[in-house]
Amino acid sequence: MGYEAKDKIGFGNAPHEIARIVKDEEIDFLVMGVHGHKGIKDVIFGTTLDAVRHKTKVPILIVNS
Repeated sequence: MGYEAKDKIGFGNAPHEIARIVKDEEIDFLVMGVHGHKGIKDVIFGTTLDAVRHKTKVPILIVNS
């Protein structure tokens, strides 16, 4: 179907690094896993995911493990 998937590794603050990689690599779709929930917001989004979705403008597929 013409899709291409890549993996990248960042170091440091996870939300900042993920947002930087999305911008630098011109990524147009992001897949993230969530786990380890504490509050209702964490159950829905996860803490890293919540920060990433505010720092990026690309669609994010959430995979709950």
